[in-house]
Amino acid sequence: MKGKTLSFKINGFGLKTIRILGPGLLPAVQNLAVAAVSDMQVDLKWQKSSENAIYYNIYRDVVPGFSPNLRNLVSKSETNNFSDRPSTKSFGWGSKLEPNTTYFYKVSAVDNQNTESAVSKELKVVTADPSVANSRPSRVLGVRGYLVSNVGHNRFSALWFHSNPESDIRYYRIFKSLKPGFKPEEADSFEDLDVTLVYKHTTPHGFKTVYRHLYEYDAQVYTDENVEYNRTFYYKVAAIDNSGNTGEVSNEVAVKVEPDNFPEVQAQSTLEPNIPFKALDGSDNPDFSWISAKYGGGTKLSPADVWWSARFHNGLKLKGLELLMTNLLIILNVAFTLLLTPKLEKNILV
Repeated sequence: MKGKTLSFKINGFGLKTIRILGPGLLPAVQNLAVAAVSDMQVDLKWQKSSENAIYYNIYRDVVPGFSPNLRNLVSKSETNNFSDRPSTKSFGWGSKLEPNTTYFYKVSAVDNQNTESAVSKELKVVTADPSVANSRPSRVLGVRGYLVSNVGHNRFSALWFHSNPESDIRYYRIFKSLKPGFKPEEADSFEDLDVTLVYKHTTPHGFKTVYRHLYEYDAQVYTDENVEYNRTFYYKVAAIDNSGNTGEVSNEVAVKVEPDNFPEVQAQSTLEPNIPFKALDGSDNPDFSWISAKYGGGTKLSPADVWWSARFHNGLKLKGLELLMTNLLIILNVAFTLLLTPKLEKNILV
């Protein structure tokens, strides 16, 4: 490019995107300073860059001399300071910091043309030991409440929420009240969900059986069977770490428990459509549906009106089905909603 002339070539079978930048790049960020505030928090500050800078990119890695990229981009800040601590995004953990760990930071400036400056000088920091400075758990996010199920006589409420990003979470305390807007100390009761418990887990398609702690999952499910008809129950959740620190409580969710007004639900296997009630309580045969005795029970001759769970090889023919979907698991055992019109029958294949 000479003077005001720009020269380039485009072959006969393509196109080229030309981006013309303004005069000069933003100067590199200067005077970066980092400090470990606790075992899972690092504070950064730096000198403001050019007036053309509209935000700053913060990069972090565990390897010295790392190259800034999307993998190690921690966050963006519109000011010349930032507090780096574990955070939760919509799906899974967004950012995690660990105690007694060495991290390296770099910061760059970005202007309104999305032009990024050269990065700052790299700085090293070591997070504190929990015995010296222990961060309080962050707020539990994404809490949702459900009534399970819409039919039958054994319904209960269920909560779904994101797991906290901190690695030292031991419990989730579930606060429950009959009053909306309650404070945790005013709760009628509470229960602790211990996420250090280990559960047997079969990977998709049955390739492998593994044993995992609950905290290894990015979401949690809690069930409350101590509910009553014609009442609304209110819930809040707080995380508690290994040191006993309690985080800020979540948003409040409500679950209204209503009496059932539905007739008996009937199901049958598509493998033998002439047998209307192919249901064996506790059967290991994958071609059979089964009913848990704990939640209504039932036998092949006398099926219960609560289909707590379903297990089938090819398909299950129902008079309607309602599923509760989560990114942690698919709860087929949540609710069957009876559809009174035969034309609305569905074939569910898996």
